[in-house]
Order: sequence, then C-alpha cells, then structure tokens
Amino acid sequence: DEARTVAMLTHPNIGQVYELGEVDGSYFIAMEFIDGIDLADMSRLALEQEREIPLGIAVKIVVDMLQGLEYAHNFHDRDGHFMGLVHRDVTPHNVLVSNDGVVKLVDFGVAKAKANQSKTQTGAVKGKFAYMAPEQIESKDMDRRVDVFAAGVVLYELLTLEKPFGDDLFAVNAILTRPMPDPREVRADIPQSIVNIISLALSKDPGERYQTARTMMSDLEEYMSASGTFVHQRDIATYVRSLQGMMAPRTGRVEVSAGPRALITEREQALRVSPHAHTASSPSIAPTSVLASAASPAAQGPAPGPSPTLAAHPTPAEPFDYAPPKKTSNVGLLILAILVILGVLGAGAVAAVVVLKEAPPQERAVAARLKHKTGERVRVTASAPAKLYYRDQLVSELPFETTLKPGTYTVDARNDSSAKRFKLRVKIPNKKGTRRAQVFHVDM
Repeated sequence: DEARTVAMLTHPNIGQVYELGEVDGSYFIAMEFIDGIDLADMSRLALEQEREIPLGIAVKIVVDMLQGLEYAHNFHDRDGHFMGLVHRDVTPHNVLVSNDGVVKLVDFGVAKAKANQSKTQTGAVKGKFAYMAPEQIESKDMDRRVDVFAAGVVLYELLTLEKPFGDDLFAVNAILTRPMPDPREVRADIPQSIVNIISLALSKDPGERYQTARTMMSDLEEYMSASGTFVHQRDIATYVRSLQGMMAPRTGRVEVSAGPRALITEREQALRVSPHAHTASSPSIAPTSVLASAASPAAQGPAPGPSPTLAAHPTPAEPFDYAPPKKTSNVGLLILAILVILGVLGAGAVAAVVVLKEAPPQERAVAARLKHKTGERVRVTASAPAKLYYRDQLVSELPFETTLKPGTYTVDARNDSSAKRFKLRVKIPNKKGTRRAQVFHVDM
C-alpha cells in the first residue's frame, strides 16, 4: 500500500519512489537517496553542540514540510479520484534535510488512504505517541488535521529541542489533558506570533485547529515576510553541514559585478506600516493576521502567557535602495542629487548627527548617502551588537543616527556572531515640523 500510494506522488518536498516490484518472491521499493540528516539527527546534534536551531531555519523547514503535506492531502489519481491521503506519522525521523538544504517528507508506511487494499486492525493505533493528535490517540475518525497537529509538535521541538508533551506513553495523557506549554519558558526569543501559530496547530479540538496544512504554512510565511526573516535553501544547507562538521556548500558561480537592480515599489497592503509605527512613543503596528495576536486573540486561537507587541521585528522591504516620494518635482530631484554629491564629497561638513567619527573612509562614503543636510532625524538601534549596511557595504555600527529627506529608505542590519540579518524599511513622510527623531529598533 505504501509503494502503491507514494509511487504516484511527485513533489519536490516528498521522497520520490522510482520503482516498485518483486524479485524472487521479495518485494522492493527503490526510492531516491537523500544525502543528509533527518530532523531527529538535527535536534540531537544541536543539543550535543549546545547550539540552538535558528528560528528562521526551523520555520522554513516546517514551511517546506507543509508544502509536501498540502500536496499529498489534496492528491488525485490519474483518473481524477480524490485519494484522501493522510500521512499519520509526521515525525522528525520522517522529515529529511539534504546537505543541499532540500526538505523531504518520507515514509508513508502508516499513511491512511481510501484506496488501501490491506486494512489496519480495528482499534490499532499507528504513529508515534508524542506527535499524535488527540483524535488519533483515541482512534476516532481522522483526517488531514492530525498531520497539522504533528507539524505543530515538530515546530515546537525544533525551536526548543524538547517535545511539548513529553515522550512515549507519558505523552498520551499530556496530549489529552494538559495545555500546550509555553515554548518561551525554554527559549525566550521565540516571538509571540510563532507561539500563536504553534498554539493553533496544537488545539485539542480539530475544529479549532488549522484546517489545512496550507493555512498553517501561510501564517508561517506571513510571519517570515513581516519580520524580515529571509531564509533560503543555501542557508539551510550551510546550517545542516555545519552541524555535521562539513564545509559550506560551494556556489560554483563566477564572481562578476552585481550589475543594475530594479527598484521594486509594490508592497502587499497587509505589510504596509505607518511611517511612525516604530517611533519611541508609539507601539508597533503588525499586519492583520495571526501576527496581530494582541489585537484579536479570539480570532487567532489561544496563546499562552502575555502577548507582547512585535516592535522588535521590522517589516520587510525592497532591495537596498532609495525610493523618493511620489510627489517630488524634477527640481526637487536635482536639488536632492546635488545634496547627495555634496554629502559624498564632504561627509564631515554635513550638519547631521551621525555616529561616523571613527569610521574608515569607505564607510564614511557609503554613509554619506544616508544623511542629508535637512530632513527628519532618524535613529536605528539594535538589541545586540550589530552593523548597518547599505548596498551590501558597511555603513556603521549600531546605534546609527542621521537626518533624511522625505522618501523611503531600506537598511540592512546584521549580527556577525549569530548570522542574523534583518532588512528594515525607513519611511520619511513628506511633511515638516517633526522634532522628535524616529527610532527603529531591531531585535537581533
């Protein structure tokens, strides 16, 4: 049944079956070889090395896993018949990450499909206890939502390196009777949004849980976008290899000039933030979604503990560049260009309060593009040592203070020790009279 089902699935996040058959009375399944480790190995290695799995890495792995689940849950055969496939054994052992950063869901050995020819004994429980949904433990009717529950457990475990309900038979009673523990008691830097997402995935009532893998995946992707957490396949590959003591993946690219880049101005309406959303005197404004937990807790499901704001997570922005306001005349653009040139030629002479006195000449030249003689005062701070970059060139250590004319600017804050990186959009309104500096804070 496993081979018959999985052989029909073709998705980049599901282990591919190439062939199945019989040789001398023995059945075989030929599957793709995935050169890497599973999530159980990843957690074990992280514990042994006293390392945390970076939040962005953990979220991206679960997003990719959910993509495979969503495909399987909605799979139809060649004749258009709905298969009703449910994995039922989504655990860290069955989620592999290759050394190239590709996430693969494998082992549909206990998968439940309507077309199964051999049937599980009535009342038998399949899967591993620590990842079972309440209805799965009680052998009630099950659907795709049991896989969503297991995905929530996997995400919790990746972030905390602990199972939320314990292990083995101890987990059975905890899953049925105890609320989800707050993962921030183990790892304090987990954002409230992620707590909300895990809490919704681990709802004991299937009706109050994410109804599909897609909806959970969408909330995780929205969090990554709104918080400026950009994780790529290469980032996962680098981390997986580092756990195993391997070299980072080689790109194989020839170093060439980056060349021109287009200015991307379109932004999703949900990610638009008020120009003063991050000022010192006003709270952050989060997009309307599961991220806005404090504003709508009932709509987002239960969230253990207090619900802090998300001021520490800046909104994402277009590539490093400057976008002038829409109502800027040609004369204004000419004046702006002259001011920028003057700023580059005489960085020390511009009357702006900028922390650049000890910066090398190259840093002063780059930073000159981020300060104007007149405009609104802006200050960028960080919760940990970090550096500010412009066009991938170092500007200054944080905190950084400057004066900017009206427009939209994007800065890149990086923490070299933790490899964390955030893009922050700074929007200066086209008006005068603002005395207090805008303060943008980045949680590193």
